[in-house]
Amino acid sequence: MGLAMDGRKRLFMRFLRRSVWAYFWGSLAVLVNALIVHGLYFGWPAWVWGYAVAIGALVAPLVALLDLWWARRQLNPTQRVFLDGADSLEAARQAYRNLVHWPVLSVGRVMGPHLLGTMGGFLLAIDWAHRWGGFPTGPLEMLYLLPWYPLNAALHAIIEYLVGASQSQRLMAYLRERFGDEVVVSSRLRIPFVFKVLGVLVALGLLPLL
Repeated sequence: MGLAMDGRKRLFMRFLRRSVWAYFWGSLAVLVNALIVHGLYFGWPAWVWGYAVAIGALVAPLVALLDLWWARRQLNPTQRVFLDGADSLEAARQAYRNLVHWPVLSVGRVMGPHLLGTMGGFLLAIDWAHRWGGFPTGPLEMLYLLPWYPLNAALHAIIEYLVGASQSQRLMAYLRERFGDEVVVSSRLRIPFVFKVLGVLVALGLLPLL
């Protein structure tokens, strides 16, 4: 029993590590893309590019901590089985349902709290830097690119979805092997209204490219 539990924990920790790396590379790709787009759009000189990188280095880790905390909350049903040792069929069904929805939950997290937190944090930091730090571009000017922000976040969401869909399959296979086909429960995921609105914003962000 102890060896089986250790194997279960290792499987879950590998899933977490790969999910965190997907989050890191997705966030880095989005931040680099944002830096290039803003730098070229506003015609920043070289020192402003460095200034923007410094602002990003301050804001991004705070957003990441909040985002990863939220992700762990979303994974609570799976964590109860793979880390806390819950061994009932009902707990396994909840974990399986959680893993089925995990790729879409990841997209919703990136396009919802992550996007809003990133925009809010960066715009506040830009406002402070513009008022008292000599940063040449203010938050109101940044809003000219507002339709593009959800489009940029969608790049991160795609990475999270693909990695989440790939990695969750391993845990789902373990649950089917451990508990049998009874663990498989069909269910529908309700998409909150705010995420539907953000989906429309992504579509609006695509319009200037058409």
